[in-house]
Amino acid sequence: MTLAVTQAARNVPSVDEQFARLALEDAAGRAGLDAADFDVVYTQAARWAGATLNCSAEDVDPGDSGIDGYRMILLNNDQVYDYRAAGDTLRFCGTDSLDSLDPDTLILVDPVAGDLVALGQRRLSGELGIPTRRVRLIALDRERWTDSSLGCPLEGQVYQPVITDGYRIVLSAGTVEYVFHTSFDRLILCEPNS
Repeated sequence: MTLAVTQAARNVPSVDEQFARLALEDAAGRAGLDAADFDVVYTQAARWAGATLNCSAEDVDPGDSGIDGYRMILLNNDQVYDYRAAGDTLRFCGTDSLDSLDPDTLILVDPVAGDLVALGQRRLSGELGIPTRRVRLIALDRERWTDSSLGCPLEGQVYQPVITDGYRIVLSAGTVEYVFHTSFDRLILCEPNS
């Protein structure tokens, strides 16, 4: 769906505010909720490759010189709503659950995940003696661990049976992959198949 931005909206001091208002109203209408039920978790200026605002890879015209605009992500419980804007156009690009987001988008909407990925990258960088930029994110998933081992039990250890939310992070350095399991305050390097 494409929504038109009114002439009056173009005269407001911050297009971001108008964009947010329209996106919140649209998301509320789609979900049958109130706009106050949504949180704006990410907003950023962007340059889109085509008039469809990069909502899908098939929509991108590689010959297009680009269009300046914005991207905004809204959150309601575990549902993520993706909006793009440029000029007079606001485009709803879809909704997804937090559990099925690609790693790059999950980092945008979940700063804790981003911090833990960065911590893992710095840790590997230090241990391997390589620049942090050479440690790439391969996978990032939200997890619910069933005990204090965070899914990486050591033989002979006893763990408390406590449900703990966290992440499974896969990073690579060269051709080697490293798996980390986390809570919100612990980062454990695990065996690659865990």
